Amino acid sequence: MSAQENKEIVRRYFEGRFNDKDYSVVDQYLAPDATPTPDEQKAWLDDLHGAWPDMHSSIDHLIAEDDLVAVHFTMGGTLAREWEGLTPNGKTVEVHGMALVWLKDGVIVKDDVNYTNLLETMAQA
Repeated sequence: MSAQENKEIVRRYFEGRFNDKDYSVVDQYLAPDATPTPDEQKAWLDDLHGAWPDMHSSIDHLIAEDDLVAVHFTMGGTLAREWEGLTPNGKTVEVHGMALVWLKDGVIVKDDVNYTNLLETMAQA
């Protein structure tokens, strides 16, 4: 697959699972033996969307080289229940993050999102 095709797959994967809450994109684009696995990804998404029901994510930049796509994104929302050690405070937060996504033959084999800094930013809001 070309770098441009890989970027389009990653775009549909991000927008589907975060904004549309359409978990069929996990089964469609994530390899069965990917890291995380499709079942792990869907469980994480259920937890995420339960805690951040109004969450919205936008892709700021997609950069691709061969089978690697880097995603710079902005995420925002209001925490509705405790999540990852954070307690709801009624404030809406907006944070930026990065993900590295590896593809092979048109499917995602690894989705490595760094959100440690996101949690720190959210906790300070």
